[in-house]
Amino acid sequence: MVMYDPKDDESLWPTEGYAVIEMDEFKHPSSDDFMIMLAQFDDPTELTLPVNKVGYRYYVHSADMESWTTESWEEIYGD
Repeated sequence: MVMYDPKDDESLWPTEGYAVIEMDEFKHPSSDDFMIMLAQFDDPTELTLPVNKVGYRYYVHSADMESWTTESWEEIYGD
């Protein structure tokens, strides 16, 4: 389960397929670029997540309004 609720921000949800979302924990949550969409993919097996590093977290969002943390995505699809 993802610990944030970005459902009100349409820019974080792809219209088709899947998207990689970056959360920059160094920025204030009210900042426009606190969370951004990095890339979109049609096929989940083509999606590659960046490695989590201090201050940055990555999530996957689907066009069906589902979301996964890096860890939960890797459990399903591997590295």
